[in-house]
Amino acid sequence: MKVALYKGPATDWRHKVAHWAVCVATRSPYSHCELVIGGVCWSASARDGGVRGKVIDLQSGRWDVFPIEGDEAAALAWFRAHDGQRYDWAGVARFALPFLPNGSDRWFCSEALAAALGRPRPERSIPHDFVPHNYAA
Repeated sequence: MKVALYKGPATDWRHKVAHWAVCVATRSPYSHCELVIGGVCWSASARDGGVRGKVIDLQSGRWDVFPIEGDEAAALAWFRAHDGQRYDWAGVARFALPFLPNGSDRWFCSEALAAALGRPRPERSIPHDFVPHNYAA
């Protein structure tokens, strides 16, 4: 099992703005993350409307890919159980406006990965949280 972290460059102006905004807000070079299981990338994507699995070209130069520890079967079961749930726009906004409520049936990328991996407080996760501690950029 691996984690793929999106570092850009984004392909069009809307995605460039979104990538830049997330990177600035999180103080990280990464704006999105995917859990890679058996060649399929699992995440919650604004572009795709929510939780989904799909094949992505991770060799494009836009991604950093790292091995990640966790229970692969449990993570895949989590994604299959939540497949199709909507993207959590309020959850993303919650980083700037913490009084917004946490929805239980909507997810943003790092929140979904953290939940699938059984990490505590997944709603506070950012893509950079999945960078291995021994990685030096």
